[in-house]
Amino acid sequence: MPRRSAITTAFTRRSGSRAMNEEKKMPSAILRGRGLRLLFAEGWPGDPSVDQTEEQVREYYTSASEGDVAVIRQTYANRLFFIVSKVTGKNGKGRVYLANEPASGYGGSAFWIKSGKNCFSPKGQARLVVPTPEVLVHAEQYPAKDFGMRLEIDVADVPGLIKQQRGEN
Repeated sequence: MPRRSAITTAFTRRSGSRAMNEEKKMPSAILRGRGLRLLFAEGWPGDPSVDQTEEQVREYYTSASEGDVAVIRQTYANRLFFIVSKVTGKNGKGRVYLANEPASGYGGSAFWIKSGKNCFSPKGQARLVVPTPEVLVHAEQYPAKDFGMRLEIDVADVPGLIKQQRGEN
């Protein structure tokens, strides 16, 4: 009789009426969090705001006036989502105030115009981004109320994603 692995044995014990030769398939390895940051830095695959600079954010929010569209980019629990909001005001200290705050509840609705960071949680996971058409489409496709897009990648897909980012096909 051929030797069975511990996984096959455990699977057949639990399944009871299933065929003895049916084996459980192992899940493929998933990259998330630190593993993704090591590979892609802040350039998460599927993030439409990845190319935005602090300079672009500063320019947009410096010229923004009350009622203009504002977008908060937030990562939380291995997810990426955008909260579409409105500018409700500015002050002389370089802050912009929004109608909404980050979904995590940290920091409140005040952001620095210069950097896009939250005033009361500058090291947090929420930043302002420029509301480009791509960002707005992403926000509609992956709504914040559904916790946005999952930031998990199968290890087998990594080489192709690296080639995409380098512009190789």
